[in-house]
Amino acid sequence: MPVLGAVLTLSDQVELRSAALAYLAGEPRIELGIAARGRQPIVLSTDSRAQDKALWRSLETLGGITHIELAFADFSDLQNEETPS
Repeated sequence: MPVLGAVLTLSDQVELRSAALAYLAGEPRIELGIAARGRQPIVLSTDSRAQDKALWRSLETLGGITHIELAFADFSDLQNEETPS
């Protein structure tokens, strides 16, 4: 199970930020940390590397997120054919 920790920088626009937070709160593979100063820490937990990549890409295209910083990545329990490239 890939596990990623990241910090999201959220938009200054209230509507975009609210929409992004609603998406994050409704996504069961994302755990929210405590937000501070427009930044939202998250943990992504998926069943496979393919799901991990797809979820990450969805965050990259979400309008209320202006920047994503990867803080931690653990792929230690993946099979050899699934290791990150």
